[in-house]
Amino acid sequence: MIGTWDIEVTLRSRETGYATGSSAKPLRALNTFASGGALIETGAHATPNLSSPGQGTWRHICGQNYAAVLRFFHFN
Repeated sequence: MIGTWDIEVTLRSRETGYATGSSAKPLRALNTFASGGALIETGAHATPNLSSPGQGTWRHICGQNYAAVLRFFHFN
């Protein structure tokens, strides 16, 4: 898992687990997973000047399952 990955992100509702957003289209991102659980995310947003890179943590759950939490700033 450690390294840089080109990924697609699907936003999901915490309450329902279903995809959210306009037509639930996946978002592209470049995520760097560091040893110790650090995470840096750069999203390929349609308007990149409206959000900052994300920072967060990741952890291994079991098998091929991982969890991550990110925080970034969104501007209007």
